[in-house]
Amino acid sequence: MPGSPLFRISAAGGKAIPIGVLGANDYSEHDPAIMPDGKHILVGVRDKKGHDRVEFVSLQSSETKLVLDDAHTPAYAGGFLFFIRNKKVFAQSFDLGSGKVSGAAIPLADADSYSVAGRSVLAFQAVSRETRLQWFDSTGNPLGTVGQVAFHLAPRISPDGKQILFLAVDPPNEDSRDLWSLPAAGGVSTRMTFGPGSKEWSVWSPDGKYIAYGVQADGKISVLRKPSDGSGAEETLLTLGPEISFSPGVDWSPDGRYLSYDAFNINQGRMANWILPPFGDKKPFQSAPVSGSQYDGLFSPDGHWLAYFSSETGQPEVYVVLPGTGRKIPDFARRRMAGLLGQERRPLFLEHRQPTDEGGIKFERAILAGEVSAPSLPDEPFGRVSAFVRRDRGRPAICGGDSRPSRIQLDQRVAQLACAAE
Repeated sequence: MPGSPLFRISAAGGKAIPIGVLGANDYSEHDPAIMPDGKHILVGVRDKKGHDRVEFVSLQSSETKLVLDDAHTPAYAGGFLFFIRNKKVFAQSFDLGSGKVSGAAIPLADADSYSVAGRSVLAFQAVSRETRLQWFDSTGNPLGTVGQVAFHLAPRISPDGKQILFLAVDPPNEDSRDLWSLPAAGGVSTRMTFGPGSKEWSVWSPDGKYIAYGVQADGKISVLRKPSDGSGAEETLLTLGPEISFSPGVDWSPDGRYLSYDAFNINQGRMANWILPPFGDKKPFQSAPVSGSQYDGLFSPDGHWLAYFSSETGQPEVYVVLPGTGRKIPDFARRRMAGLLGQERRPLFLEHRQPTDEGGIKFERAILAGEVSAPSLPDEPFGRVSAFVRRDRGRPAICGGDSRPSRIQLDQRVAQLACAAE
């Protein structure tokens, strides 16, 4: 977990013990690989500026050695250190006794992830950077494509359904992202953002006249707003502190008064959901202070309620609150889900998991109309509510390059498409 060091635990069970202390300038430790001697590990470390390195760490002392800079996802096999650098997997001779590499690093394949088995087998996976936006109907059938081939991310359909806002990535420099707008019926895309920094997310205003988006530049994240037709200059609504390393926008309230966004605090090691008034004093406030991670705050159709995830009980659950008051709905707080209340006409799907007499799991799904407000949700009679999907009923959905569409049958009455990009 970001903000936390690695832990170890005995194979026989017991208490988890931290392996050292996360450096003051470090963001996370990840991808540990245990060495054949059982006394050392290779570990990937990312600092707060996003730079990666590989370290050789003793499990019996506080000794730590830098092995490689600008590298991540380490593994060891047959006298070689394997790692990823610049979207390629490399192998380089590695001495277990000294914890040092020698010779030249040999590129093996273009890859975003990989796995090794001995010196002879390498499995790897590369993500395509050439994608096309594609329409699907509410039963999951493709309706056709729109726009040109590019590296698309996070498409957002305008409230009137006439425009698609999306991030376009420059493949040679994936830290460079800008927002573009494309007519839903097809045509020429219009670039919406310019200047330095990577644009990270976008949200339409409820009347479709504005877009809000995040910009990450010079180690800081800002929330900006500009007219959706591109006619006016952008306006900075908020600049977050250097302790915030990731801050996606989530929703804009139906009355236009509030923006919901998440912020990961690297000092606290957790996410929090915040509400930003885009007008007036523009002073953000937390939707409801909690002791665990909190994220994905979405407004109800009438704008009075906010639903969000929280892990304060040790597992992801959904809470509904009056924004800014911290007042929760207790019955709803026990429901464990994988999505949140959406905008108007977005139905809410609940999935019950119930053990069967044969030792299996029975899945039962029910649908609640999007217009149902949070307080009128029924009590959970049995089992555990474990997932739901949201999508406008009867309207097409659109997926971009990072989407993983999947069809979900609900009580044999309705099928909806889930786009992971949103």
